[in-house]
Amino acid sequence: MHSSLMLTDAFSTIINETCCVLNCDRASVFLIDPRRNEIWTKVSKNSKPIRIPIGVGFAGSVALNGELLNILDAH
Repeated sequence: MHSSLMLTDAFSTIINETCCVLNCDRASVFLIDPRRNEIWTKVSKNSKPIRIPIGVGFAGSVALNGELLNILDAH
């Protein structure tokens, strides 16, 4: 339980600081779960994690290739 709370706090701190530095509205931090071959993130304290298979979508592709992906106009 304690480590889960620490992880939630760490996510919040990283996201808040990233948004301040990059002057953006939102950010996500994904962790790699090699046992499940997926990446995951928590959106908020009371939400369930979002899980994406490695290699699927933008975030999954970055996790697979380890290369930066910069989308200049996400709209």
